[in-house]
Amino acid sequence: MALPLTFAEVKAQVLLLSRPLGTCAAFHQAVNAGDYPALIAAAMAVSTVDINPLLWLLKSGGVTDALISDVDQTALNAAGIYATGSVSLLNPAGDITIIGTAAVTVTLTGVNAVNIWVGRNASLVLEVNDTAFAEIKTFDNSSISITVNDTGTLCFTAKDHTTTIITINDTSNSTVEVRNYTGLTLNANGTSFAKVTGFQNAAMAINTTGTPTIIQTAYQGANFSIPTT
Repeated sequence: MALPLTFAEVKAQVLLLSRPLGTCAAFHQAVNAGDYPALIAAAMAVSTVDINPLLWLLKSGGVTDALISDVDQTALNAAGIYATGSVSLLNPAGDITIIGTAAVTVTLTGVNAVNIWVGRNASLVLEVNDTAFAEIKTFDNSSISITVNDTGTLCFTAKDHTTTIITINDTSNSTVEVRNYTGLTLNANGTSFAKVTGFQNAAMAINTTGTPTIIQTAYQGANFSIPTT
């Protein structure tokens, strides 16, 4: 079994792989990084649109899953990045990125809010309570289970074959968008509200109990099952 790469070796590989990507200021920041926290900060400084910087780098080849596995996991966790193992978080501060083989459980209470990115086959279990808010974006065969209770709010976007189960209860409010063969099961209960939009062959099954309000729209080959009571 090969020994893990040293920091210097990881940095050298990151610079070599990311040089063609034109990340400019973030690349300069990486050149001057003297430790893992600084190198991770450089990666997360990459300017992207509608995708987490680390996930963009992974998709673009600027870093690899193998390199991520050699990075100090404590430094990754400190930056809100989880790549391996199982972890439970209560009201985390700052954005969360979940990749690789990580399995993360997040519980939100009170008025707390969080942005979470999930990709590269990782899994997320999320519970939103009270008047908390979560914005979730998922990619790359992720596995997602979300429960929204009370008057919690969810904004959820899924791409790339993500498997998703969302349960909305009480008077909660959710906006859900699924794409690219994503499979969604939405269990709507109480007087909850959800706006659900599907694109590009997404498959969406909606089950209702109580008197929830569901606004559903399908485009580009997406399809809904008929809601049942």
